[in-house]
Amino acid sequence: MTDQNLIKAFDEWWASSPDRIPTKRARANACLAFLAGCKAATTTKSYRFQAGRWIVTVSATTLAEAQRLALRKLDQRAERIGASRPPNGWQIRQVMP
Repeated sequence: MTDQNLIKAFDEWWASSPDRIPTKRARANACLAFLAGCKAATTTKSYRFQAGRWIVTVSATTLAEAQRLALRKLDQRAERIGASRPPNGWQIRQVMP
C-alpha cells in the first residue's frame, strides 16, 4: 500500500470511529500510529533457500510467500542458463544465514 492509500484508509477509519477525540493533535497522533502499525505489519524479512547446489535469497513478509518467490527465482535462473525444472519440481530447504 502506498502512503496515499494508507492515509485514505485512515480517513475512512477515523470517520467511522465513534470514540475519537475531535482535536487536530489527537487526529495527527492517531494517524501516525495507524501508519506505523500498517507499515510494521508489512515488514519484510530475508529468507535463504537451497535447491541442490543453488542458494537463493528472497525478501518476503511470510515464509510461504518466500517459498513461492524462491521457486520463481530458481525457475528464472534455470531458464537463463537453458536448463529445465527438475522432473519432481524444486526440492528446497531453508538455510539459516
